[in-house]
Amino acid sequence: MHRQRVTTIRDVAEAAKLSPTAVSRYLNGDIVLPKASASRIDRAVRELNYQPNRLARNLSLGQSKMIGLIIPDISNPFFATLACAVEEVAFKAGYGVLLCNTQNDRDREFSYLKLLSSRQLDGILFLTNQAENPELADILQRNRNVVLIDEDVPGILAPRIFSENRTGGYLATRHLLDNGHERIAFIGGPKNLLSTRERFTGFKNALQENRLKPTARLVRFGPYTSDFGRETALRFFEAKKPPTAIFASSDYVALGVLNAADRAELKIPEDLSLIGFDDMPLAEVLQPPLTTVRQSAQDLGAKGTKVLLNLMAGEPVERVEARLPVQLIKRESVRKLSSGESMQMDMNSRMPRKRPVLRR
Repeated sequence: MHRQRVTTIRDVAEAAKLSPTAVSRYLNGDIVLPKASASRIDRAVRELNYQPNRLARNLSLGQSKMIGLIIPDISNPFFATLACAVEEVAFKAGYGVLLCNTQNDRDREFSYLKLLSSRQLDGILFLTNQAENPELADILQRNRNVVLIDEDVPGILAPRIFSENRTGGYLATRHLLDNGHERIAFIGGPKNLLSTRERFTGFKNALQENRLKPTARLVRFGPYTSDFGRETALRFFEAKKPPTAIFASSDYVALGVLNAADRAELKIPEDLSLIGFDDMPLAEVLQPPLTTVRQSAQDLGAKGTKVLLNLMAGEPVERVEARLPVQLIKRESVRKLSSGESMQMDMNSRMPRKRPVLRR
């Protein structure tokens, strides 16, 4: 089977009896040719089915018309939703998107960032779980067209698009407190991430309003994964005084908590109240539907892409840091404790439910 030969601009020039340079400049709109010469070129293009190489032209102008989206984990619904929003805005602006899934690997992040340094990408939207790596900050600082989304990288000058994480942490915890819960566990992401620190601050601020402090044994930090949520929740269930409620600082982590509760034969919200963070698409179809803090992955992606497009066009960026609002979405995974149950908690008694039986 023979591969069909691709028509080149030289073929068009030969058929039109003109130089390749003249044909190229005419097709790019850089010159106006006599009518007879222009007609010969147009006829040759039609007859030879010539398709201009737009990528080669863009590269010759110092552009690729491609932006990169670097994300930690495309299997996480939050990042998948964000990626769809980025592609939608970029496509309407005439840009393609190179999706770079790092799988939380530092070396992969560096490799993708080098594409920007070598001018194979016009700009990059960057989401990382390796925030405090000095080498990473150094690479980013050397590149102009970078926008940070969701997580910060200290020490670089770049536009940032974040959610109101502290407000979200406060709203989730306040809701649990208002429903009579005081022994509230917190399952956070990696300690070095902005989102984790801010959500935990909101958690602490809400507790302080009720003259409470986080219980050290009921606070854990780790990756934003369902596996971590499950393993951590199982440990909490085996504690002498297990929590009456859990604030999982990611819906993905909350999925792990739901799985752990099933293994321990605990019902939500009858035996344990649960709140997540993100409001990913499947949160409302879980059983029970998950109460969560909504941060819009779609808005983060769309806003970040618009800022990057302005940056690449040399237009001024309104603010170095933009914060997008969050909202508490009340569903069915939180139960209000009765006054009797609350009194039992105050007396440091056991949790008013059966001891969980863990199914390994």
